[in-house]
Amino acid sequence: MKTAIQVVKVLVAVVPFIRVLMTQVEVPGNGAAKKEAVLAGLSGMIDKLPWELTDRTKEIVLDVAGILIDIIVGVLNVLGHNWGETE
Repeated sequence: MKTAIQVVKVLVAVVPFIRVLMTQVEVPGNGAAKKEAVLAGLSGMIDKLPWELTDRTKEIVLDVAGILIDIIVGVLNVLGHNWGETE
């Protein structure tokens, strides 16, 4: 139960930054590399949080963040987002 609470707490802290990082990281034509770069940025942010987290908690948070990135990209693609434009 403690891990679940930690995961939710960390997700609440980092989810707002997912979209920001997505707009800052440019890897044209390579979505997988961009996703990994965004996850690396989130990983660094998580390391700076003032909470002591287990490796497993961080792994779960990054797995959920990866799923959220896929969802955001999917929705934006359906809406016709042009990934070549600067935001």
